Amino acid sequence: MFVVLGATGNTGKVVADTLLTEKKQVRLFVRDPSKVAEFAKRGAEVVTGDIEDVPALTAALKGAQGAFFLLPPPAMTATGILLSRAKLADALVAATQGSGIQEIVFLSSLGAQHAEGTGIIKTAHYAETHFRKLAIHSIFLRCAYFLENWLGMLDPVLMDGVLPAFFSPAKKIPMVATQDIGMAAAHALLDSTKQTGNHVIELSGPKDYSTEDVATVFGKLLNKQVTIFPVPSEAKVGALEQAGIGQELAELFVGMHIGIDDGKVAFEGHNAVRAYGKITLDRFLTDALAGIKKK
Repeated sequence: MFVVLGATGNTGKVVADTLLTEKKQVRLFVRDPSKVAEFAKRGAEVVTGDIEDVPALTAALKGAQGAFFLLPPPAMTATGILLSRAKLADALVAATQGSGIQEIVFLSSLGAQHAEGTGIIKTAHYAETHFRKLAIHSIFLRCAYFLENWLGMLDPVLMDGVLPAFFSPAKKIPMVATQDIGMAAAHALLDSTKQTGNHVIELSGPKDYSTEDVATVFGKLLNKQVTIFPVPSEAKVGALEQAGIGQELAELFVGMHIGIDDGKVAFEGHNAVRAYGKITLDRFLTDALAGIKKK
């Protein structure tokens, strides 16, 4: 039996769906059971709780052969973000240790090997560091830049034909869709039982892309010219705040963008397993824009 956290989100729901499709027993640990009603109909056990409730999470993990973990994203206007994510990571580690579960897959990020210089990715580094102290099999799924991040740029693209660039427009970086992430996480759980130690899987899509590539695909799909606007360094935090993101989170995002440009937010290599998803930028944006037209 596998425990899945975050089954109401983009990645966790794919993990749950994949495991259920494989006819595995699945236990979902969620705050709102009504949001996973369809999974319950397919046989998933649903446990209501909050990650910070260590006794409840510990109980949910008992008897499982593996679990999928992630740190829920903070609210857009949250404060004390690094401290709150550390508390969540501490709760996950404590529940893991208390439950006796022997294998976890943790949703991490490229750049998580670094303690500093990566912005919001520092939260993944903290979690990885503490999971490594446990005598279990920890799989750190370090994922590339989410293709979903570009959907946050849809308003200026659709209204003005402008794509803001927060890192070097010509720089090609690994990117991946959350659909591929969820599939990879589920398969990591299915394929790696009874192993020991810590393992890193570095996951991207089938090829790397630049902001220029994103503008080109948007232009092709929308049949319009999409111009890149490189946001000046001194204006990046303010631009994100204008989009509704709080100052603290905006600063952490800008820190990540700086890390992308200086090469810290990148895959580590070495002993990591390199994995590739199937969803291309073209396919992702085609599906995303089609979904918007249906609404």
